[in-house]
Amino acid sequence: MKCFFKQALISAVAPRDRTNGMAECAAAVENMLLAAHSLGLGACWINQPHWFTDVPALRALFVPLGLTDDEVILASLCVGHTNIDNPPVPSRKDGRIQSDISL
Repeated sequence: MKCFFKQALISAVAPRDRTNGMAECAAAVENMLLAAHSLGLGACWINQPHWFTDVPALRALFVPLGLTDDEVILASLCVGHTNIDNPPVPSRKDGRIQSDISL
């Protein structure tokens, strides 16, 4: 189990009527997860703010940070230092990736 210390919550928001907002926010958060890992930080995708984006108590936390009435929270992540080291990545096995496509 990981415990985060000095953690931060980062949320990606978009206008309610933005057709591709969910995909754009998901891509942004995925890139932040990869960046956090490369910096030696722990990170975890948190989807609950999205499901509760219209709950007044939650909106009251985000409005002072700049969330407007026409925006929704679409993706969030928690980032921080952890109390454990990441295990080493196992080496790749040769011959596991094959491609029959010739260019």
